[in-house]
Formats: sequence, structure tokens, C-alpha cells
Amino acid sequence: MGTEQFADPESGTDWQDTEGYGSERQTPPPPRIDATVRAPLDYAYTAIDIMAALPRSQAVDADALPADLQRKARAHGDDLENIVESEELTTRHRRDLVWTEIARAGRFVEPIAKYGVPAAAGIAVVLMVGQWWRHDGATVVEILAASNPFGYLAIAVGTAALLVRFARRRAATAPHWVYTDDELATLDAASIDWPAVPEDLDRYANGEALRREWHNRWMSRIQPGGAALVWREPHLVAVATLLGRDIRSSPAWNSDLLDIHRVRIDLERTLDDIYLRAHRIWRARANLVPPPSKDPADVVARRNAEITDAAGDAWNTLVTLVRQLQDYRKSLTPVDAIFAEIRALQQSSLRITDDAVRQLHVDAAGNTLHTGAVGAATVELADLNANLAARLSTLRQSLTATTNGLVLRAP
Repeated sequence: MGTEQFADPESGTDWQDTEGYGSERQTPPPPRIDATVRAPLDYAYTAIDIMAALPRSQAVDADALPADLQRKARAHGDDLENIVESEELTTRHRRDLVWTEIARAGRFVEPIAKYGVPAAAGIAVVLMVGQWWRHDGATVVEILAASNPFGYLAIAVGTAALLVRFARRRAATAPHWVYTDDELATLDAASIDWPAVPEDLDRYANGEALRREWHNRWMSRIQPGGAALVWREPHLVAVATLLGRDIRSSPAWNSDLLDIHRVRIDLERTLDDIYLRAHRIWRARANLVPPPSKDPADVVARRNAEITDAAGDAWNTLVTLVRQLQDYRKSLTPVDAIFAEIRALQQSSLRITDDAVRQLHVDAAGNTLHTGAVGAATVELADLNANLAARLSTLRQSLTATTNGLVLRAP
């Protein structure tokens, strides 16, 4: 069973069936960036980079909420930065609402407890004494069994009274404000998170068209950040996020140089604005209501055209903003090169000071003087050696002459 080659019609790449025909273990083709999704910018980020960079958010677009709901949120002190926390807060308030309802039952429970508990307890005691009196040898269990109904009643009514009292305290300290179900639905519709699975698209009016776009692209398989390969708006947000990452990695950005010259941008706010504005554009298209007819003069069709034109204008300005962010990153590149030279010079000055350099020059001059002195001494020593050798040679000749009577010492 050999290796089979297959061609993927979308990506234009081949993949292999290494386990045999129809095997489950297959290497899928790498994702690609569709031309209709790719931002009109020059960048080399891959599809994997784009998917991994797409940020997630649980915030709510406060400007998309009705004015009364905005006021209610501000009155409660909720900045709507996290819709999940808002829902948890709502759940907690609803529990407080339950305690309020229990506390309202106190007007019936407390009078019953006030008179019923002593009465039931008294009857239970009388029954216990009677059981003990009639049956002198009765056990404790038999005595207690005689008072069971009224004893349980006293315990139940007393417990209810205590529960009402506790609920009244909780209700007195609990806030009297809560999101309604309709308000929760409005908050959910204004959330600015990107869809992660096709089921997330059902909340939008144009959900059917969004599902077709989802499944017609590589993201028929579910992956985190996959929306960035399906629609251009999250794709542009991912590109802006990657540009922000590159800016943060700039040595000049991480120094005080940009602050001194007042050329540092508010990067976090810029990226947040890009995210929010891109989601508004995408949400406008996602909520286009399908017209009931194909007549272009239809009221709904004209309304959709108006929305589409406004979204197109917003898209063009958003692309311009991201392009400016990209130009800012490119402008940092030569600054980083100069900054690297400055840092290298600073390191050199710290490790080898100017005084150390001057001392090296002094040492060089001293070495030259020493070199001359040593050279002159070497010449004089050579002359002395030559003179000494000549003297010794003359002495040896006189001692070895035939007329010399001195006896030489054996070596």
C-alpha cells in the first residue's frame, strides 16, 4: 500500500495519504488567505499568524445600546467591559430578588410563628407527658413519637420564621436593580466578540449568508481565530494586532527616546479603536435584513444599500488608519538602527572609558621610547661582544704561540 498524492482545489497544494486509501490520518493542507479577505496592505504574515493574533473580547459596544440602558449601566457602575461578568452580576441580583420575595412572605409566616410555635410546642409537651403518665415503662422513643406531628409542626414554622428573617436582612442590603431578559438580549447583541463557531452566527439577521461564507472558506474546520480567515474585518484587526506586536518589540519603543521627542503613539487605545470600529462594520453587514423581494426599489433593499455604503466608507477610513500604523512601524526601523548604534557606543563607553583610551595612547608613546632605548642597548651590547671576542682571540693566539712558556689548564 503506497503513498497517495491528492490535490486540494482551494489551496493549490498537495497532501499525502501515508496510511493508505481512505485513511483517517491525513495531513491537511495549510490554510490560505483568500483574496477577498486579505487586507489591502503589504505584509508577510501567514494565515497561521493571522488566526493566532485575532484577539478575543467579552466587552460590549456601549454606543450600540439604547440610551436608557446606557444610563442604567452607568448608574450601576458597570462599564460593560465584560459581558460575562455582567450576566453573572445579573444572576446574583436575581438571587437577591428571590430573597426579597421570601421576605414578603413574612407578613403571613411571622404571625403564624408567633402564636403557632408556642401552641404546637405546648401540645407536643402535653402529649409527651400523657404518654409517659399512661405508660410508666415507655421508652424515650415512644414518648417522642407521641408528639411527632405537633413537634414537627413547631420546628417547621420556627424554621420558616428564621428563613424569613434572614431573607429580610438580605433583601434590605441587596440592590433593587437588575437587567431584564430583553436588556440581556440587547447586551448580547452589542457584544464585540468574533464568532468562533457557526452557531454564533444565529444571533444575526443575516446569519444564513454568514454561515455560507463560513463554510465556503477554509474555516469549515473549527479553529480559534478562524473568523480572521473568513471576513475582512477580523482579518484587518489581526493584522493590526501583529503590527502592534512588532511595534512593542522595537528597541526604540521600549526606550525613553520616543517620549523625549514626543513621538510615542497611544498604541493600546489605537488597537482598541481598530477592534471596535472593525466589529461595528462587520456587525452592520451581519445584521442586514434580507429583503422580502428582489426589487431594488424595495424599502428594505434601499435601507441595506444605505447601510452598506456607510459601512464601506467606515471600512476605507479604517484601512487608512491601519496603514498609518504600518507606516509608523516602518518609520521605527531606521530609528532602531540608530538607537542600536547609540546603545553600542554607550556600552563601549561604559566598559572602556575615555581615560582608559588616553592611557592606551600614553602606553603606546611609552612603548616607543622603551623600544628606542632597548634597541640602543642591544647595539652597544653587540659592539661589546665583538670587542670582547677580538680581545679573547688575540689572547688565545699569544698563549698558543711557540715562544709562550705558560702552561694552559686542561678544559
